[in-house]
Amino acid sequence: MKHNLTLYLLIAFLCVAISCQKTPGQEPIPSGPIPEIESITSDFDDQAVFDHPIVITGKNFSTEKSKNIVSFDGEKVTDILESSATEIVVKVPRIRRETSKVTVIADGRESKSKNLKFDNVRCDSVVVFAGAKIEMIRPGVEWKSTLTTWKGQPRSLNVVTIAPSEVKNLGVAYPSELTKTSVQCEKAGAILGVNAQYFSGSRTREYLRIDGEEKFVGEPGRSTVFAGGALVLNEGKARIRKTAGNEGAKKLAGSTVMCAGPLLIEEGYLETIATNTTHNTSDHPRTVVGVKRDGSVILATIDGRFEGQAIGMPSTLVQEYMLLLGADSALNLDGGGSTTMWIKDNGVVNHTCDGSWDARVERRVSSILYLK
Repeated sequence: MKHNLTLYLLIAFLCVAISCQKTPGQEPIPSGPIPEIESITSDFDDQAVFDHPIVITGKNFSTEKSKNIVSFDGEKVTDILESSATEIVVKVPRIRRETSKVTVIADGRESKSKNLKFDNVRCDSVVVFAGAKIEMIRPGVEWKSTLTTWKGQPRSLNVVTIAPSEVKNLGVAYPSELTKTSVQCEKAGAILGVNAQYFSGSRTREYLRIDGEEKFVGEPGRSTVFAGGALVLNEGKARIRKTAGNEGAKKLAGSTVMCAGPLLIEEGYLETIATNTTHNTSDHPRTVVGVKRDGSVILATIDGRFEGQAIGMPSTLVQEYMLLLGADSALNLDGGGSTTMWIKDNGVVNHTCDGSWDARVERRVSSILYLK
């Protein structure tokens, strides 16, 4: 019995000794308080977007940036932008997720994880415009231009984003006869512009009011495919409203009301797109106006009818694309051979489809949306 007790004591001693030994290649966890994550915020409704910063708030972080590591589902980011004992700012890596478990490792001590949701629509935007030409036309007016591949197809895209402070400089021109977008812009003293409404003969087909003056009541009974919404400019702000054809547009309050269609997005909700017309279902060049939640305005052209270079988009894909650009509301304008974006000192910047890829032949149009 005494022999057995000695044996048991020896085994217990060996177990304790082994457990206390350092495993090769494994560092002991440093002593000290464990970091804690209390919240994660971003500029995008507290969701993660590629290459944009998030702010992690908590406690027991290291005040030395180099001693903090942020882990996204195990993918560690060591390039910390800012850090303090209670806050870490870090750029989101390009990982495709719906949600990610985020942990902070500070001075070798790891926090419990906190879920972070990814805004994959805006993440797509970062990818689509990764190699884009980006130019500030003036403060508050940004132009992006890119030849890229999206949804497996070649795209030629131009986007102008107009800050809320610049929206007061938006206007609509409607000359007495069909005139090229570039000529209308120059006559209006604009710095940029896009084609606007559908037309027949020498006039528009949709309701139009400019600076309080009714220019055209619109064709009666016009389908919402072409007259499903209206851009309203009033007191320096822009809104996109749903209409029941031209008759509905006429009832809208506002200094300038320009009807077009189809309405793509209204206050964050996708509109149901009619599928009984190739106007919506086929790939076409497109011109679109959108309004963001903060009041910024988006002018976008999508080139098409150039096989292997730019095929255009159906209306449902344009909806997705405008969401990608951050639009809370969006309205399709006249497209096809009319699609034109003109920028001062650059000329026509998109590839119009009435000529060859590099010819940029302009079609004469009835109206334009411009920025002075």
